[in-house]
Amino acid sequence: MRTTPSAAARAAGGGAPPARRADALRNRTLLLRVADELLASAGTSVSFDQIAKRAGVGVGTVYRHFPTREDLFGTVIVAGMRRLTLQARALATAEDPRAAFFRFFYQMVEQTVINKALCEAFDSTSDPRFAPDQRSAAAFDAALDVLSSRAKAVGALRTDMTVAEIRLLAVGAAVTARERQTTDFSWRIVTLIAGALRPDETLEPLPPPAVTKQPDPPADRNETESRDSARCALCGRPISARATGRPARYCGAACRQQAHRHRASARRAIATAPVSVAAAADAPVRSRHATGPQEKTS
Repeated sequence: MRTTPSAAARAAGGGAPPARRADALRNRTLLLRVADELLASAGTSVSFDQIAKRAGVGVGTVYRHFPTREDLFGTVIVAGMRRLTLQARALATAEDPRAAFFRFFYQMVEQTVINKALCEAFDSTSDPRFAPDQRSAAAFDAALDVLSSRAKAVGALRTDMTVAEIRLLAVGAAVTARERQTTDFSWRIVTLIAGALRPDETLEPLPPPAVTKQPDPPADRNETESRDSARCALCGRPISARATGRPARYCGAACRQQAHRHRASARRAIATAPVSVAAAADAPVRSRHATGPQEKTS
């Protein structure tokens, strides 16, 4: 009895000839490798055209395997994050919690230095479209939390340091290292940043955030009254007071545009005025008490 492939097998490519499936798998592997290289050097700004050209395939091949940039870049970024997660898990049972934590911190910085896309993925302010999926991010944070908790337990890490702060410090160290050409200096900066993670009894607590509220005006100034009594500079109509910002000069867009036209007309008039008039306008005004010879009038 002849059997036919199931719908699931056909959807997964099971109905395709073995040679075609093998070719598709090779192309997918090639695209992921090339995308990983380009994303590491250029970040998420790299285009599908660049990836296709580097891989030696048509751009249509890229779209067949990865319909959107999010599909391709997300796959590459998640793979990089999973590699780091596995490294963190491997260090979770190390005999020296302090050495294990800082070894992984340096590994995390090193990987984000050589992989710009991974650096962007760790940065919470980057494009959320290329952020790793929640499951991969949670697995990484959990592995990092194990290392940091063990380091805190032996007094090797500040107890107030969170996983998110450790991740952002690693990003900052990686960005600094990427921007510097001198390797020795770059890693000295990374070492100094890592030193900030260690507890120090001489460190003073962080000061509270600066107060941004403006001081109250003097008692003799009635700012509310001056705002409420403001009038349009063109038509004289009352202007509604604003809660914040500078007081408005005009009552609306019509007066604002008309005032703009008046100013433009005045500038054109000066620019096209006769030379004698323009010179008179630019000449300094002689004081009534100026010294020097005076022109005699008849």
